[in-house]
Amino acid sequence: NSSHLGISYAVFCLKKMMIGRELRALNKGLEFGSLNRKVLLSVDKLCVKGSGGKCIRDVSFQLWNYEILGIAGVDGNGQTELVEAIPGLRKVESGDIFINNQKSTNFSVRKIRKMGIAHIPEDRRARGLILTQDLVNNYILENHDSFPFSKGKVLRKKAAIEYAQRLNQDYQVIADSVFVKAETLSGGNQ
Repeated sequence: NSSHLGISYAVFCLKKMMIGRELRALNKGLEFGSLNRKVLLSVDKLCVKGSGGKCIRDVSFQLWNYEILGIAGVDGNGQTELVEAIPGLRKVESGDIFINNQKSTNFSVRKIRKMGIAHIPEDRRARGLILTQDLVNNYILENHDSFPFSKGKVLRKKAAIEYAQRLNQDYQVIADSVFVKAETLSGGNQ
């Protein structure tokens, strides 16, 4: 059917425009049974309070390597609380979280980040950026206290500026310089 081919070509072009290259299978020919499967994240009987009391009650699941796990629901049904509990942004009332078979329940955000977990906030303006700070400071938020951005308690500004300039170039961020405030960027650039 020619209309089906047109839609397929449009999807192909859209994917190429989104990621900047043709999308190909990474390990073409790999059989599912031959994959070295392991549990990366395990959530067991998790209970987390939201702003209105208990929001999540006895949630359990596992995330395996080579897998994408999606959690869906109507806004306000606990997805935010769950997503914030895993990286340590929200206190777990009961239950356990394991990252690579190591218990991480109620660990600090810093310790969980070192275990390989990152968090992409649902609201970048409220939780992902310091809008009144420049791009340099925003780019190094997660690792401002480690090499190459700091030496002891001294911030290495030159390294931070070079890093910010490289990120602006790599991600094609449209900004007059790395010293503009994050609030001045368009939504897509934020």
